[in-house]
Amino acid sequence: MTAADGATTRLLRVPRGRGSLTSRITAGCLLVAALAVLVAGLVSTRLIAATTREVTQATLGRQADVLAAQAVDGPGGAVGIRGAAV
Repeated sequence: MTAADGATTRLLRVPRGRGSLTSRITAGCLLVAALAVLVAGLVSTRLIAATTREVTQATLGRQADVLAAQAVDGPGGAVGIRGAAV
């Protein structure tokens, strides 16, 4: 059966298995990108929590210093924080 006989020719279908190479490469790239985003999110969450803790501790420490200085000076005291102003 050839095309010269007037009969139709059939194309052979080649089994592709799991999909084309292009689709597998695309899926692999998307998987790597998703994992990279996940890791970056976890790392940034930890960094943000640590930075928040440090800033909060520093702010509370300064506020505690001011309150301690006010308590030492007493009401209406003219001496500044830790006796710096006379």
